[in-house]
Amino acid sequence: MWLVLRPQLPVFHVDNFSVSNLNATLPTFTANWEANLTVRNPNTRLKIEFSELQNFVFYDEDYLLASAITSRPFSLETKTSGVINAKLSENNKDNLVENWVVDKLAKERSNGSVSFNFRMLVWTTFRSGLWWNRHLSMKVLCEDLQVTFVGASGNGNIAANGHRDCLVFV
Repeated sequence: MWLVLRPQLPVFHVDNFSVSNLNATLPTFTANWEANLTVRNPNTRLKIEFSELQNFVFYDEDYLLASAITSRPFSLETKTSGVINAKLSENNKDNLVENWVVDKLAKERSNGSVSFNFRMLVWTTFRSGLWWNRHLSMKVLCEDLQVTFVGASGNGNIAANGHRDCLVFV
């Protein structure tokens, strides 16, 4: 049946990615991230239900923080799109981010921009009517999101042309 329905994975696209209140002055590390993504269901026969999303922010390959979206599950009918808004905060009170990572990030920040990776684990169900469904977990990788900071502020955004499609793996 899977071959007959020809399922396609959803398409994730970063519309905006911003950082506010970034403070990478040792021993302090605080920041707020906001990611706005469009997710599109390219299928003509399958509805996609999204039951859980977990979000992660990385600097290079170094883990900075994670957050789970606790909003209600949502679904996309065939050939429709939806929006995901993820907000994450870090105050490093548990010292999970190593000092050398904070130092490296601060040095890159002093050059005016920092590249972050936004990743998600997504639990979905593909449905065709009432009689057929398949559960899949996916990894969504939105890599090399170049955030430009203005002056000495801790606030920055991806460039206007910085919109990016994300890679999706099952």
